[in-house]
Amino acid sequence: ISSTISNSIVIFQNNNYQKMYSRLEENEKIEIEANVISSKESKKYYNKYVIETVYKKQKIKLYINVKDKNLEYGDKIHVIGEYIKPDVQRNYNGFDYSEYLKQLKIYGTIKATKVEVLKNNKPKGVDYTLNKISNVIEKRVKQNLPKEYSSILLGLILGKTDSIEDEVKQNFRNASMSHILAISGMHVSYLLMGIKLAFNKILGKRCGRIVTIIVLILYTVLTCFTPSLARAIIMGIMTIISNLIYRRNDTWNFLFFSLFCILIYNPYLITNIGLQYSYIENMIIIFIQKEFLKKVEHSFQEIQR
Repeated sequence: ISSTISNSIVIFQNNNYQKMYSRLEENEKIEIEANVISSKESKKYYNKYVIETVYKKQKIKLYINVKDKNLEYGDKIHVIGEYIKPDVQRNYNGFDYSEYLKQLKIYGTIKATKVEVLKNNKPKGVDYTLNKISNVIEKRVKQNLPKEYSSILLGLILGKTDSIEDEVKQNFRNASMSHILAISGMHVSYLLMGIKLAFNKILGKRCGRIVTIIVLILYTVLTCFTPSLARAIIMGIMTIISNLIYRRNDTWNFLFFSLFCILIYNPYLITNIGLQYSYIENMIIIFIQKEFLKKVEHSFQEIQR
């Protein structure tokens, strides 16, 4: 059943990508109206945004590279630029940029020559509200901490690692601590402990668990749905639900159910290296933990005898 569903989704989505690539030629001049659906990502020579538009009756997301102009989340814009088709794999086992963009559901990049803001939209909804909260957190952190510390803190709480200097990232790698900068199960554990302390005494255990589920879902959206975080969030929610309905936790089923949900959302994430490492590491940890607990239990029994 899982294989049938996933293969059907992949075939359907591949057809969509191929149709769009056939409609858009490399370096073709393109003129569209679109909505900005991301915050600014600062690069060395330009600012980068994600936009959403309807092109030839198909709703798509694109990157847009803009020079000397700042846009806001929700802005409706008129864009004239050059379409850049994502590169495919050229060497054996080389990097395939087109497959990477499929993980993000993005169809390519527009190198803008002219951008006009038609309307400064302030859309209502969860996505806009969470984006605004994210921007406020980022602004406050940068205001109150030096750059070298604020960039690391933003990486820890929001997963925004773009402003962390390469030397700092390399130091984390050399210390075998680069996983700290990638939001994953460790961050979710801290979040769960904080929510538990804050709400359980006020609302009671049952209501506190329901509030925890809501906060975990919102935090996933706030941090842009990274695969390793999604795994931890889904497993955390399943654990809470099992407690709510008085069922025993089943870690292996929770682990593979989370993978099923992620791949239903976007099958191309199976090639994401972060997702692969996250699941391999967790399978190893679960296996070692169970074997370790068995040995500890056996040792106690021997001592008692």
